[in-house]
Amino acid sequence: MKIIALGHKKRQFKDRFAQVLREHLRALRRTGKSGVNTYALITPVKSAATRMFGIYNIDAIDKDMVMPEVGMTPRRVWIMLANDMRKHVSSRFLVDIFIRMTETQADCLESDIWIIFDLRFQEEVNRLREFDTKFVKVVREDFHAPSDECDSNLEQWHGWDDEVRFSRDASNAELEQIAAQWITANKEWLQEC
Repeated sequence: MKIIALGHKKRQFKDRFAQVLREHLRALRRTGKSGVNTYALITPVKSAATRMFGIYNIDAIDKDMVMPEVGMTPRRVWIMLANDMRKHVSSRFLVDIFIRMTETQADCLESDIWIIFDLRFQEEVNRLREFDTKFVKVVREDFHAPSDECDSNLEQWHGWDDEVRFSRDASNAELEQIAAQWITANKEWLQEC
C-alpha cells in the first residue's frame, strides 16, 4: 500500500486536489473506482459528531458557523473531540483507525494507493512513516485563513517530500495540470504498486 498524505493547513484545496489526483491516477492506471481512494483522517470524528449533534449534511454546512445548540462551530466540535481522543486514547488514533480499516474492510483491501487529505499532526506523520508514504505540503498562494491548533502543529516541520502550490482561486484546470505534473514527477514511485 502506498499513501499520499496531503497537509497541513485548512482551506488550501487539499480535498479538491485529492479528488483530482485520484481521478488522474485512476485514469492512468485504468482501475476504475478500485485501486486508488481518498480518505480524511477526521472521518470517524465527523461521524461521531453527526450522531451526537445531528449534523447530517456536513458538506452543506458552514464549518465555521456557530451551531446554536452547542455554542460552537462544527470545526471546533471536531477539533475538540479529536484532541480529547489524542490525549486520552492515543496520539495516533486517527491513523490507527485508517490503517485498521485498510487491513480489514473488504472494499478497502482492493486499494493499493490511498490519498489522505487532512494530515495535521506530527504523531500522524510518525505513524504513516511506517508505510510507503509521500508527504505533500499543499499551499494556496495569497490565501490566509485564520489559524487554529490543527494548522500550527506541522508549521515548522521540514520533512515534506513535495510541495504543490495553487493560485488563490485555482480552477479545476489548474488543479488538473498540477496533479498531472505531480504524477509525472513521482511516476517511478507510483509504478512500484
